[in-house]
Amino acid sequence: MFDELLLHQKTADGCREYLKHPSQGLMLVGPLGSGKQQLALSLGSKLLNIPVNKLGAHPYFLHINPEGETISIEEVRSIQQFLKLKTLSANENIKRIILVSDAGRMRVEAQNALLKTLEEPPIDTVIIMTVHHIEALLPTIISRVTSMSVLPISEESAFQFFKTQFSEAAIKRAFVISQGQAGLLFALLQETDHPLIDFVKKAKDILSKTPGQRLLITEEFSKDRSSVQLMLNALLRITHAALAKTSKNNDRNQIKKWHSKYEVILRTTEYAQTNANTKLLLDELFLNI
Repeated sequence: MFDELLLHQKTADGCREYLKHPSQGLMLVGPLGSGKQQLALSLGSKLLNIPVNKLGAHPYFLHINPEGETISIEEVRSIQQFLKLKTLSANENIKRIILVSDAGRMRVEAQNALLKTLEEPPIDTVIIMTVHHIEALLPTIISRVTSMSVLPISEESAFQFFKTQFSEAAIKRAFVISQGQAGLLFALLQETDHPLIDFVKKAKDILSKTPGQRLLITEEFSKDRSSVQLMLNALLRITHAALAKTSKNNDRNQIKKWHSKYEVILRTTEYAQTNANTKLLLDELFLNI
């Protein structure tokens, strides 16, 4: 049923069970790169019984996925307008899908507006949300939806899935950077667009520079908090991959070097969640990696 997707067995089993008895609210939870949006689209197409590549043109499919940092209350209200459209059938089969990508971008007022819809959705409608962290949503929203984790896949399952298309070495390199996140793994191997791909390249470039050279680009990143998070995510992946490689080689000096970098980046990532002075954080980071 999900042969076209690379999924952890528990995630795949959960999806199959959900399709047997779909609730009207579904939340897919997983970090950036986990492949949850592609899974959401696949589930939506199966619920509507149409090919996934026809989903975007379906009259009863609405995708809320703005490019900005937040999902506004106006965009949530567009869902309410969409629900006023009458579907063609009065039976209880699913006839309408709403997908809200990265629902954690909704501020409280937007979440409260969505909550009203979740409390009394039309019987033929399913609302699917994707979210990086479940804590980003109000408890009242969480309590009204089915929650499903998009789990990381194993290196062996990645190899079995891609072995006819890519070399074992290429799969291994991509897997280490992706850390088992299927969406990012796909993008790395197939060289397709993904928010993290460009930042992985930038992270490699940053690590190759001297501290002085890094300080010259602090301004470039500090203006956009979402870019900072993506860059930190990419730096963590690169240093984790380097640490894994040096650990296998048992190179103590290199292990110490990369472990130190990883700890500094991890600490900066935690501080960046609450610290408003992004430039100061980046200055300190770039001097110490």
